[in-house]
Amino acid sequence: MVSEPLRADASLNRARILETARRLFVERGADVPLDEIAKRAGVGSATLYRRFPDRASLQRAVAHDVLQQAMDAALSASANEPVPFAALARYMHEALDLGVSAVMPVLFTQIGDDAVLAATREASALCVQDLIDAARRSGQIRADLDFADIGLLLVRLSRPLPGPIPPEVDLQLAHRHLDLALIGMRSEGDGTGTTVSGPSLSLDALRDFQIREREIMMKTETAAADVLATVQAWAHAEGAMDSPAIGDLLDEQFMAIGPYGYILNRQQWLDRYLSGDLKQQRFEVSDASVRLFGDTALVLAKQSQQTTYKDQDASGSFSITLILVNTGSGWRLTGEHLSPAPPPMPG
Repeated sequence: MVSEPLRADASLNRARILETARRLFVERGADVPLDEIAKRAGVGSATLYRRFPDRASLQRAVAHDVLQQAMDAALSASANEPVPFAALARYMHEALDLGVSAVMPVLFTQIGDDAVLAATREASALCVQDLIDAARRSGQIRADLDFADIGLLLVRLSRPLPGPIPPEVDLQLAHRHLDLALIGMRSEGDGTGTTVSGPSLSLDALRDFQIREREIMMKTETAAADVLATVQAWAHAEGAMDSPAIGDLLDEQFMAIGPYGYILNRQQWLDRYLSGDLKQQRFEVSDASVRLFGDTALVLAKQSQQTTYKDQDASGSFSITLILVNTGSGWRLTGEHLSPAPPPMPG
């Protein structure tokens, strides 16, 4: 189904929202209030939410829009500048004005890289690569200049300077510094120029970095999910008073510190069930969050229980810290610290 074209005023409002959001995402971060974006764009909040019902949809729209504009700038520079070096320089200056290299790093960690966004980003990158290849073939740029030199330079120049420099002066300085950098990009008589330090990275090399980053993120997400699954399995075993299952989930070095300072080792923890002294009517762990440190995981959570110990009520709600280790055959609990749950915040 083809969407109907926007009315002129609606199209203008959308453009204002995207431009303002792009600027504020850079200035204030990806979590800037949407109502603030609407106010700065000169539209009502209802207008913004009608076009972008949530933050993620606006962030994704900004990313698509700025990448498309960057690709258009590269194509326009190639078509209208007969000198390849001038085409590359023109694109880089327009990219600074668009802020593509400032906003994309801010948004990428928020929205990820779906198929449509990845295709747009790839198409935009290839257009820039064409400009670099043309300038290199003409002998007008250093032979060792590559894609990452252009892309990462724009990222560095696009970031706002610290201190009280007004935004308009900041942008003017970015263009000045780009002009200085462009002087250094020109080839000398042998086509190389002054020796520079550091690696020359191609577009494919940058892709490899992105692939490795995604692999690390996926590995981290998988490990966090495994940790949470282990915590829930332990909570289920505690609630069922299944001492063999609990024992399988506790590391040999397990130690627990209770809310009143008592300390139990692994065998003492299990003996409470084996003796029949500890009885659970309910045992739940909720609101768990995971922090990973290699093969060690720290879990902050809430624990609530309806419990008796030696026929005395031991029920309660606790804030808990769990320490888990990866033994190679799975995650195991090696420590728990319980604190009384704090009272609700007033108001």
